[in-house]
Amino acid sequence: MKKVLLLLILLNSSFLFAQSEWAPKGAIWHYNYPSETGIQYTTIESVGDTIIHGIECKILQTSLNLDPVRVYSYYNDGIVWVTKKGPFHKLYDFNANIGDTWQVIDVFGRCQTDSLATVIVDRIGDTTINNIQLSYIVVRFLTSARWGFECYGTSGTSYKIIENIGALGYMFPQSFCAIDFPYPCSLRCYSDSKLGTFETGIADSCNLTVTEINENLLKKSIAIYPNP
Repeated sequence: MKKVLLLLILLNSSFLFAQSEWAPKGAIWHYNYPSETGIQYTTIESVGDTIIHGIECKILQTSLNLDPVRVYSYYNDGIVWVTKKGPFHKLYDFNANIGDTWQVIDVFGRCQTDSLATVIVDRIGDTTINNIQLSYIVVRFLTSARWGFECYGTSGTSYKIIENIGALGYMFPQSFCAIDFPYPCSLRCYSDSKLGTFETGIADSCNLTVTEINENLLKKSIAIYPNP
């Protein structure tokens, strides 16, 4: 009887740790996308696999409110790597210890002279999402320039990054060199066929859109009669 119970515990533990994968095909991320017309959303979707520089990697397609861009990423031994073109750069390192650093790249290449920045790990830990235990790291940028995993980041801001889900801001670090440019930010929800759906609670639904037009219509729908 004890052997049966031990086997069940081992099987259950392997389930908790084995059901995770970085960007399986069909995985989709929804993010806030502030614009002049209100709060909209943008997405990143894992649309397939390909070979880049001899490495099998995931095709990540940005869409909705952003010019469609394909970014290529792969996971190896606790590290997520990414490229748009050229060499791969480290995106996340879940093997990192407090105080470890690495360089990240702005895959969108908006800044010609400021495409790399350094992050440092402030905290590490574990969290459980949908009965699956995942590691997380908390990082900040070691630069005086404006960089962040969140839109319009500021120096010293910390960013939590969860294994298989990515940053709770935007997936990719961004250099905010363009003035009045609408940057994506703030993860609303993530879903895939293995982990299921994870919602951060910052929006009532993944694809909620709140525009000034809707707000104006709402205001117009409230009236007092007769009009004096």
